[in-house]
Amino acid sequence: MQKKGKLQLLALVTCLFMSTLASSAEPPQKQILTLTTPEGEGVFTQYLRDVFNILGNRTHIKFVIHELPKKRALHAANSGQFDGMAARISGMALRGFPNVQMIEASHFTVKHILFSSKPSLKTQIFDLQSLIVIGNNLHLRVGFLRGSKKAESMLSGLSSQNTVPFDSPQDAFDRIELDHLDLFLGGPGIVSKALLKEKYNGSKIKEIVVLSETKLYPYLHMKHADLVPEITRELIKMAEEGTLAKLRAAIE
Repeated sequence: MQKKGKLQLLALVTCLFMSTLASSAEPPQKQILTLTTPEGEGVFTQYLRDVFNILGNRTHIKFVIHELPKKRALHAANSGQFDGMAARISGMALRGFPNVQMIEASHFTVKHILFSSKPSLKTQIFDLQSLIVIGNNLHLRVGFLRGSKKAESMLSGLSSQNTVPFDSPQDAFDRIELDHLDLFLGGPGIVSKALLKEKYNGSKIKEIVVLSETKLYPYLHMKHADLVPEITRELIKMAEEGTLAKLRAAIE
């Protein structure tokens, strides 16, 4: 009887040990952070999802990218309704959004790029100033995306008669192919370059020059300030290892 009791006790201890071991082997449940991004940004949004999928694997955080209208995306993150913003320029606190903290590791550089089917323009236009001078002198027709404050500002030195707004890069590229447009200022350039590779690969449309570059950064709401150091560290590693460059090259 005593022997039977010992065997039962041993079985119980073994069962408890195996249960504890199995429990400790289970992966910890991931924290979920939902970051906002402006809707309608095509392959750029896909790039962000790719970046945060890899970042999530490295930090054991599940990142969800949620598309919203541009202004709402900002205010919803700042109010704490969402956990942050996927990609914005630096200095958002000074722009009226004090409740989000910037991750000081850029994961993307927005490029505003000039495209044209006229090879001669590549030797004449090499920066914004030369675009304005040549554009006005030759009465070049320059397209840009409707609603882009950045593009409107950059092209403000051109005669208004020579600037043409478009609803999409594809509309502008179609006009270039018909010789109804001389140049198109695309930004973010990743969207235009991806479209060029996919649908206009055999055309004469080429990149002329990069006119501006602006770094973007992720932001977290202040309630997640404790996560900032680890996310910053891993994004820096992803940049140094070439992971970010590979993700971008796969799209462009």
